Amino acid sequence: MAMTSAKTRAAAATLTPKAARRAGGFARRARLGAVPFAALAVVLATSPGSATSAQGRHGTFAFVTQQDNVAVVKVVDKGRELDLESRIHLEKDSFAIGVAISPDGKRAYVADNTEGVVEVFDTRNDERLATIELGTTPVGIAITRDGRRAYTANSTNNSVSVIDLQTNTRVGADIPVGSSPRGVSVSADGKRVYTANDRSGTVSVIDTETRTVTTIADVGAAPRVVALWDAKHLGFVTNSRNDFLTVIDTKDNKILKRIEGVERPVGAVFSTKRQLLYVADTGDDTVSVVNVRRAIPTINKIDLGCSPLWVSLSPDQKRLFVTCVGDGKLTMIDTEDNEVLDSYEVGSPASQSAVVTLP
Repeated sequence: MAMTSAKTRAAAATLTPKAARRAGGFARRARLGAVPFAALAVVLATSPGSATSAQGRHGTFAFVTQQDNVAVVKVVDKGRELDLESRIHLEKDSFAIGVAISPDGKRAYVADNTEGVVEVFDTRNDERLATIELGTTPVGIAITRDGRRAYTANSTNNSVSVIDLQTNTRVGADIPVGSSPRGVSVSADGKRVYTANDRSGTVSVIDTETRTVTTIADVGAAPRVVALWDAKHLGFVTNSRNDFLTVIDTKDNKILKRIEGVERPVGAVFSTKRQLLYVADTGDDTVSVVNVRRAIPTINKIDLGCSPLWVSLSPDQKRLFVTCVGDGKLTMIDTEDNEVLDSYEVGSPASQSAVVTLP
């Protein structure tokens, strides 16, 4: 794979976009040798004008949570570069972690861990539309495909909150799950919700109709997220203190096998178009591209030069976005050839991002 330039630019107000693109710079090569192993889981928005125009934005945007603000980063130069568009400022004591976009792309939902709320913003102009009081400690947030419900994983409350997105209100009592839930995922049909429970080493499976909970035990040490392949009834669990993924059968709620070859994985996302799993490997500063269609999966590694935390796909699944801890980078990767296209220093800490396209 040819080496490509991936420029790192600080979001300095004194720099013009052109000057900022020239500042800094690093080159990364995607390391793509397939590694067989024994078999054993950003928000982007595309909308019409600028952040201050009455019509709203036009283009593709990544919403990146950063403690007391959300950085809105625009994809420019025909999908090959990143530039800061705006920042959404939260309360000074906020710690925003989870972020999700509504299926129609019009709303961004930000889980504020310390304030115990979910903030709702208009993706076209950053206007705050609502504050949903939870009284919990939300970390992850996921939205059903019909856009009617959201679910938050509440880390210190060991629970999941259910939110009605038509009224922006919490529905019923919180649902108890395992200890310290982090990532939360919803099945395509909206019938099941999965939490990866960091301290208990389990996955909780919620039946959304009955609110009953099934526990899948001993998935690994410090699980962080369950990436779903709904068509095959599979879930891929990242275990941040192990060097393997745990594959679960989402029909029968049982462990099938392990996939080794990753290093302290945290974030993960499954591409339905490519049928590949993308995993943030904090242990070796790479993204693992896992071909899970094989009986013995193979892994290609993409070098980042930073410790990745979260991965998310654009709606067309042509771009992968990676947040890195420590240096606060957002990195964009072409999923066609695993080429690192660009990085932007949004600032530290950069937690999560999510992806959407607005007409």
